[in-house]
Amino acid sequence: MKISDIHNIFLELEKENKIPEGPYWVEVLRGDISHRIYYRAYSKNHSFILCYDQRSIGIKYEDQLFLFMQNFLERNKINCPKVISFNMKEGWVIQEDLGSVDLLQFLGNQKESNNYLEHYKKAIDLVSNLHFCDDSKIKDHIVLSFDESKLMSEIDMSLDYFLKKYLKVSDDDYIKNIRKNFELIVNAIIKKPMVPCHRDYHSRNIMNHKDKLYMIDFQDIRWGIPQYDLASLLHDCYFTLTQDERNSLLNYYWDKNKDRIKGFSNKEEFIYYYDLIAIQRIFKAIGSFCFIFIDFKRMNYLQYIG
Repeated sequence: MKISDIHNIFLELEKENKIPEGPYWVEVLRGDISHRIYYRAYSKNHSFILCYDQRSIGIKYEDQLFLFMQNFLERNKINCPKVISFNMKEGWVIQEDLGSVDLLQFLGNQKESNNYLEHYKKAIDLVSNLHFCDDSKIKDHIVLSFDESKLMSEIDMSLDYFLKKYLKVSDDDYIKNIRKNFELIVNAIIKKPMVPCHRDYHSRNIMNHKDKLYMIDFQDIRWGIPQYDLASLLHDCYFTLTQDERNSLLNYYWDKNKDRIKGFSNKEEFIYYYDLIAIQRIFKAIGSFCFIFIDFKRMNYLQYIG
């Protein structure tokens, strides 16, 4: 999509009185490895984010995951960017601009004040609203899950990209033995009750806007045990917590939600399964970092493997 195309989109929306009058300037926002391209359109007093995804052109509304999930979150009063306008024939969505300060950047300014754990608690409250939302249509919205096939496919990717391609491990028996151990972990996890999970809930997918936290990049919400999102947040490679801090935040989640958590008889069992999914999640992340390095020649994620 050309910048001139975006200018034309905003001129049309102005004519339709869907946005305040401009003129609007446009800048490209840098993103991670993704098919989606983000732009910020801003005037003197207003700004919006336009997301262009060529793959979504012509997809029906109910099959457009971002729009479908955004509607689900907004209906359940879970903080997420509002949708201003969209056109699936052309593959674009315009949404509220939540600024440029994600939780990672915000926490960096809070580290010395020792106040950052309070913001982690806010992030836990936000994802708890997703985990335990009371929505009668929830099964119509969320059909995918972290089942055995999905969790093991993530393990296989890491075995391939991390062990075989990055570390150059050639001992097939060694790799098969690691996979068998992950099968034990996964088979235990999938027997537990599942809740709606964000799937990639870390400090760069949470925006801090006007003293509130908002989740973004939520189009891949799927069923999973609640500890999956907690592991994504508390074992976030971008912002390091101590084990004591993790334990404190796990206790906070349990104490706030123990009456709503199903399938775990006590806190000790809940934390045991947190450790299991954390092993799976971290190993998956390592595979993703190696995939980005090997297939896209980007080295910036290698620093997080250790």
